[in-house]
Amino acid sequence: MRRSWGCLGGLAAALLLAGWLVPGSAALGAEPGGAAPGPDSAAPGLEARSADAAAGEAPFGRLFVPGAEGPLLRRGLANLAKLAVATAASLLLAWGAWLRRAGRPQAWRGTRDTLLAVLGLLSLLGWWNFLQFHYPGFIHTNNTFVYYAGSKYFPELGYTRLYECVAVADWRAGLRASVKRRRITNLETYELEDTRRIVADPTRCTRHFSPARWAAFEHDVGWFRSRTPVDAWEEIQRDHGYNPPPSWGLLGTPLASTGPANGAQILALTALDSLLDLVAWGFALWAFGWRAVCVALVYWGTNPIAEFSWTGGSFLRDDWLAATIVGISLLRRGHALAAGLLLGFASLLRVFPVLALLGVGAGALVGRLRDRRLSLPAEPLRLAAGALAAAVLVVPLSAWVAGGVEAWRDFAENTRLHLGTPGSNLVGLRTVLSYDPEARLVDLMATAEDPSAAWKSARLEAASARRPLYVLLVVAWLALLGRALVGQPPWVAAILGLGTLPVLLEPACYYTSVLAVFGFLWLRRESVGAALCAVSAASWLVAGRFTEWDDLFVWSSVLLLAFLAVATFAVRMPPAGRTPVAGRMPPRAGKA
Repeated sequence: MRRSWGCLGGLAAALLLAGWLVPGSAALGAEPGGAAPGPDSAAPGLEARSADAAAGEAPFGRLFVPGAEGPLLRRGLANLAKLAVATAASLLLAWGAWLRRAGRPQAWRGTRDTLLAVLGLLSLLGWWNFLQFHYPGFIHTNNTFVYYAGSKYFPELGYTRLYECVAVADWRAGLRASVKRRRITNLETYELEDTRRIVADPTRCTRHFSPARWAAFEHDVGWFRSRTPVDAWEEIQRDHGYNPPPSWGLLGTPLASTGPANGAQILALTALDSLLDLVAWGFALWAFGWRAVCVALVYWGTNPIAEFSWTGGSFLRDDWLAATIVGISLLRRGHALAAGLLLGFASLLRVFPVLALLGVGAGALVGRLRDRRLSLPAEPLRLAAGALAAAVLVVPLSAWVAGGVEAWRDFAENTRLHLGTPGSNLVGLRTVLSYDPEARLVDLMATAEDPSAAWKSARLEAASARRPLYVLLVVAWLALLGRALVGQPPWVAAILGLGTLPVLLEPACYYTSVLAVFGFLWLRRESVGAALCAVSAASWLVAGRFTEWDDLFVWSSVLLLAFLAVATFAVRMPPAGRTPVAGRMPPRAGKA
């Protein structure tokens, strides 16, 4: 175990060094990550993104074309490498499952273990695009700016004033012609509009700042602007702004406030996610063993719809994921109270990890109903106590950091707006059911006066018309889940609960990275691990086939939903008389 932690620590040091040395890193004053996707890419700015797609450029770069070039590896080759790793892992795990069914689970064990270890390591490096990061920069400037400024100046900006205040800062910096031409997202309505209103009355923004705070804001805006390509800087202003709950600012605000924006500070802040990722996988190694971790790493490190290019090299965008993986790992090892604290904190950071807690609760309830007993087991109760303790500690502290309890009210209002707005990079059952092949954005651009508005309207109308079908499918899914939860240990119930994410909600594509935890279910059903890797491989084929985001994310959603349905069905009951999978590490309580 010490050797594993040492390896992870060495990789973390290598990543930090690469972040400094790779050409394009912000610490060297270049223009990093300018072409990477924005933090919450959705309906505003769709026209620009669809124009890229119309030119044949998929969101992750074209699969079979060289594309962007890093110092060692072109993007197209890196994508092909990920496809090859995911395919090889799927075939390797399917071979192992076949050998087990044939009664030969130890056949070729050494060879298969060696291949799995190599594929797992390649997948770990694949998350960072084999250390090419954003081809070539490590720092995702666009995403980092929104979270850095949004948290550092939250008392002044709230959820609605970021883009207006950036326009004022740019105007005062002498960029008047650019600001006059600029279209920004009104963060109170998510509609695109010009800057005439804020230019005519800059005090709409500046009155919320003290002179010293405004000077600091202007400095930070200028620092990021000087390191961001002009087109990318304009695109930032058409995104959906700063959206995390006040609890995210409990860490984000003091970290961003350690000084004025500078290369060393921003590199340190953006390196935190990589360190958290490695710590999380270290806990998973301790809880599930290296084989199951390698299976999970294949999906995490090779799938395209949640790859590094979306939010990697940003400021604390993976904190929720790390807390979720560590929480499930602690639950696997029998530390339910600590697991509840971590999963509760993860839920306060991004809300939807609460599905893991609900999965455990539903599993306990189903078990009690089956046994006709009223009392709940001790483990789910300890888990709930830990989650409650996290809420009691974090909610008031985060309100204090954010400047008052009204921050949580503002977050609720902002979330209602966010959830009610169709997005171009969302995935899930709702994405599939709201798809209208006659109203794709690329088609509306040629016929509609306002393509974005027409696209959103068509999506909402389709979703409304198909709502009865959506409700029916959700009920069917919950029935399948209820059956699958019978007799499952809490860690399995938590993972199955997370599997409802794209069914009950419609998350941005990069949040599906959490589905990597289904790799841990390889310990229960080896076929689930093979299928998870196959989904990653198939997703690359979808990315190579479809360049329009409407088609791409609908088919990606179909793949995910199909996998989750099959996986949930497959683990509903352990196979009778099965011998344990090699590498299984039972928790303290002795349960699987």
